[in-house]
Amino acid sequence: MSNSDLRERALLVKLSTSKFGTQRKDQDATSQTASDQNATKASVTVTKSLIPKDCPELKALVKEMAAVSNIFRMLTGPWDENGFRIIAGTAFAALQETIEGYTLKIDSLKEDLRKAMPQIIADAPRHLGLMFDASQYPPIGEIVDSFNIVFDIETIPDRSDVLQIGLDQDRIDRLVKDATAKDVQRTKDLTVHTHTVVSEAISGMIDSLDNFGDEIENSKRTKTFRDTMVTNIENVTSTLKGLNITGDPALDALADNITAKLTKISAPALRGDKIKGDNRTAVMIE
Repeated sequence: MSNSDLRERALLVKLSTSKFGTQRKDQDATSQTASDQNATKASVTVTKSLIPKDCPELKALVKEMAAVSNIFRMLTGPWDENGFRIIAGTAFAALQETIEGYTLKIDSLKEDLRKAMPQIIADAPRHLGLMFDASQYPPIGEIVDSFNIVFDIETIPDRSDVLQIGLDQDRIDRLVKDATAKDVQRTKDLTVHTHTVVSEAISGMIDSLDNFGDEIENSKRTKTFRDTMVTNIENVTSTLKGLNITGDPALDALADNITAKLTKISAPALRGDKIKGDNRTAVMIE
């Protein structure tokens, strides 16, 4: 695929996340612990959490930020050393809509944390005891706004458009040739990445179904699988379409075929779970 074709069919995207670091080393507690345990200070580190790890508002926010990072990586493919990833132009709108949905949810969870922070700080002396240090707590707005996601979009650079000031034609030609070769290699690597993602997901589903019901050694339970087994396959179809930067209709058809054949039955139905409204007998379910 030429660079011009690639520019017409795909976009480069990057998702950056940041959050407030809740963990701090405590030198006094480290020294005291080393002394109590008859250990060298260089071998001991005591850390404290400025916000308790079990804080529901913090846990919900961190979980959602991890989820948006995971879905972004699933729908895009690796591209360059600057953290940009690639996605087919036809799949970009769906990705952008997904990111916007997560952003709204994260903004809402940030407000929940903002409301909870005064009480969290008020309770900190009780939770941290002698390790409490009020100076380690920035203003609440700074803490909350540290949790952030940034979605960047760029077009693929035109490899024929190089800075020509002070360069002879031979150097220009070599620059364009080297940059184009990198695009070709990245495209090949993307193909391998796509194949690996699809193969691992389908192999995982096959293994789960093959081993379902087998006895677990030294246990009275048998092997089962989670509902995510089916949703993972659904995600793979999105990956296939998102990484179809060549616009190959056969690849889109493969994604649709996987959806039609491997996700038409829910995980509970595959396990034979008793579902409300399901009047089948145990024999029929089996």
